[in-house]
Amino acid sequence: MLRIFRRVAGPTAAGPTVNDVRQDLRRRKSDLVREAHTAIVANQPIPAATLDAIDCIGKVEATFEDKLRSRRRNVDLLAFCLTALVLAVLFLARLPRAEVDIELLVTGLQFELGAESSTNLIPGEAGQILALKRVAVTGIEDAPDGAADGGDLELRAETLDAASRAEGRIDPSVRLFAIALPTGAPTSVSTAVAYAGNSRGVSIDIQAEKATKADLGRLILAPAASGKGPLRSAVEPISIAGKHLEFTLYSSDETRDLAIFRNTRLTSVSFERSGSSEILSGEVHIRGRSEKAPIALHPSDLLLLRSEKPMTLRELSLSGGRLKVILSAPEAEEVRLGGVTSQDLRPSLLEWLLYRWPNELYVAFTAVIALWLSTRRWWNDLK
Repeated sequence: MLRIFRRVAGPTAAGPTVNDVRQDLRRRKSDLVREAHTAIVANQPIPAATLDAIDCIGKVEATFEDKLRSRRRNVDLLAFCLTALVLAVLFLARLPRAEVDIELLVTGLQFELGAESSTNLIPGEAGQILALKRVAVTGIEDAPDGAADGGDLELRAETLDAASRAEGRIDPSVRLFAIALPTGAPTSVSTAVAYAGNSRGVSIDIQAEKATKADLGRLILAPAASGKGPLRSAVEPISIAGKHLEFTLYSSDETRDLAIFRNTRLTSVSFERSGSSEILSGEVHIRGRSEKAPIALHPSDLLLLRSEKPMTLRELSLSGGRLKVILSAPEAEEVRLGGVTSQDLRPSLLEWLLYRWPNELYVAFTAVIALWLSTRRWWNDLK
């Protein structure tokens, strides 16, 4: 038996490697098995030394297999840890920016327009004239004589007699032709729902370093020249200006939406006042999240939205006694929902990858697993 291992190991000075020893063991075992086979074919007993040698070599090979199996387990464990680490990073890391679309019903909204913003008009559609039953303005600094008293102005729709109302030729409403926000200076706008009895209107507070200008019109009635016949009417234009103007507008037809802003570029927006949320309901659509359904908002939910690049206020209108907001932020750096323990709504890197390349990512992951198993089997066979 000692002679067998001496032949396997060879001279110690040469320092055989593990692979050399394994190859020698395989050759020696093959020779011994051949001798046993020859004895069986010749109908002779197998020498006990041959059987002992085969058994001993098998035990030595088992030792090598245990060592290789332990090494393979270590490699598999290392690959598993690296894969888990990569998945954890992809799951926990958030995109630096997210594309967000928001549709909300709120009781108030505050936002700012940058100095580079182009002329923004109220109402939001150029050429549109709002018919109002009541307009109140405070903070007027420049107005025609007699149009304002102490910086305040209030206009109401005229009251027509039954005959004029029956003819329907005269519109008694107050006209709002346009409110032009200043350009070349940052402007802060605060909007809220206004209440007057059973009526619902909108309050618009505008503060800027430059003056905001507004063009209004009120109806003037005069009797016919002969004293008989229908009333004659005309619209008296009124232009006002001020750096801090607050408008309160009540629509003549409250069943229709009152458009205020459309396609206005914002630098910041806030849906809270004094730490309290002004959101009634709504939805937040975020591109790149794994969930296809939008995130639903409920009353008192706090939504925080920050973006270095301008956001677009698609629409701000008074609808059913509430403010309707449609807002888009193509590159929002911060989208959070909640108070002290707020939730980051930006998609994770893993969600973004699954959203962007769902089929490609599945195929690539399957191919990596198949390549790993094939390489592992080839390496084992090579050993």
